[in-house]
Amino acid sequence: MTESILQNYLTAQHIRTSDQANVDNLKKAVTVIKNLLVKKKQRIIPFALVAMDPNISGEDPIVQEVEILIIKKWPAFKNSVTATSDKSTTYVRAVILDAFRLLANSDIELCAIIWHTVRDIASHSKLGSEKEVIISFLNWISNKVESAAHDSWGIPGQNEIVPIDDMHLEIQKPTKVSSSGLHDELTAAFENSARGGENPGHVFQNNYTWIDFAPHRAATGIASEVNSALTDSFNSLEDGINNWKSQIEPIFNRIAEIYEKQSIATNKRSELLWWKQTLYSRSLSESYRNKSLLDNGILMSIDLAEMVSGVYPLSVDYLLRETLWDLCGEEVDQKKKLAHWLEDFDQVDHTIRGSLAKYSEAYEGRQSILVEMVNFIENSNPEQFYASTGLNANTEISVSELSVWLFHSLQADKLAKTK
Repeated sequence: MTESILQNYLTAQHIRTSDQANVDNLKKAVTVIKNLLVKKKQRIIPFALVAMDPNISGEDPIVQEVEILIIKKWPAFKNSVTATSDKSTTYVRAVILDAFRLLANSDIELCAIIWHTVRDIASHSKLGSEKEVIISFLNWISNKVESAAHDSWGIPGQNEIVPIDDMHLEIQKPTKVSSSGLHDELTAAFENSARGGENPGHVFQNNYTWIDFAPHRAATGIASEVNSALTDSFNSLEDGINNWKSQIEPIFNRIAEIYEKQSIATNKRSELLWWKQTLYSRSLSESYRNKSLLDNGILMSIDLAEMVSGVYPLSVDYLLRETLWDLCGEEVDQKKKLAHWLEDFDQVDHTIRGSLAKYSEAYEGRQSILVEMVNFIENSNPEQFYASTGLNANTEISVSELSVWLFHSLQADKLAKTK
């Protein structure tokens, strides 16, 4: 996504300023937020939840933090916004969303954190006039994650054909022994210095000086010439083979990479199908059939999140839904008010409570449904749950939807905590 979300907000007049300097200052704030979230990935989650709510309070900690960063770049921010009768929170959210655009463009895992965090809450948020801009952004990050997932999971039908260009094995003709070089070496062996050679004797002298020197010097010279020719020929052959290897190695490396990826993807899919078929919880070492409807909705999301990487295809969500349906039937799709589910949270199996305890967080501001569900199980404070999630008691949701939502939240948490 190349177009600025900030500019889209300006174009649609969700935020208004006619001064280009003010726009430039907002862009600077976008960069600051982007750099902050790159260093602190876990903060992407509450920032994303704030960005999805047009009715977020100006007292929210994230809103106030971003306002301070905007004011550092645009000192007259508060006065300028007041003059337009706009809500300052809209500017804050536009800045966050544009920072998300930069994050999503730079790193697929950061993109996935954003997507897993907002994909469910967006359907419960009253986006109003901003809906078109926000939905366009959500479709974009969804497509990015899905495309990356298809690549890493080796989805059937996406097999890559490795092109093989013309390759040439070029080897020069063998180097011949130099006749002039041999002539010089033999002259040095058989002639004395008066005739341009190195032999200390003379062929016509009646002693062994000449005969002792000549064969040794001749052998050394001939060997030198022959070895030089052989070395040149070998080097030429080696260069040709190395050049050919440099052409073919990337092809074989790519083929090996493709087959390795497909093997991993096949193993992933086999593991998931085995899980669906056996209805066995690895985390509890027992069958899902021994648990209640809500317990299974929570437990399956935990188990599946352990098996699946943070960047995965959308079809995995449907695998979770179908596995729940196979076990519990149509009851999984019956919607009930959130107030009803909060009452049932008190009955969650104690072992599952133990598995969830590590997700508890003490933080004032927006929290994921995962964190707030754990906090509620520990504290039984419905008002805190509604305030922190942005949901309300009358929000209707099914076990199937809740399970998938928790699965997304677990994936966002996992990616955010990965170093």
